[in-house]
Amino acid sequence: LSSALPAGAQAGEPLLNVEGQVVGLLYDGVPAAGHMAFLPSELVLGVADDLRSTGKVTPGWLGIQAATSALPAGASVISVPIDSPASGSLQPGEVIVGVDSVPVRSVADLEARLYVLGPHTPVTLSVFQGSTAHQVEVVLGSSS
Repeated sequence: LSSALPAGAQAGEPLLNVEGQVVGLLYDGVPAAGHMAFLPSELVLGVADDLRSTGKVTPGWLGIQAATSALPAGASVISVPIDSPASGSLQPGEVIVGVDSVPVRSVADLEARLYVLGPHTPVTLSVFQGSTAHQVEVVLGSSS
């Protein structure tokens, strides 16, 4: 995720919404373009909780290869391995634009959302195939 930020913003600082709530943590994304990326606070807190409780991070895993798509904005499915949780549900060329009604505008959005949900979680993906929209149900796996 990235957004234009005020001059002087530094990696490691919290990103606040208009109500003053912390919604993410800044890191150097594309500084040459005048933008800095951020990690959603749910992702940062989830990683910290996992490390404290188990000593490792276990994100939810869809098992696809994807790239950020411009039109429609989302995560474009490149490949779906036969042994992945998404096998039989997603096809190359489809674009994931939402997870459980939460918009997905990039691969980073998709990964952050899946991490927050964790393994063994059933999800509803909003998907475009060409100009046709449909919903896909998938139970997330674990890559470890």
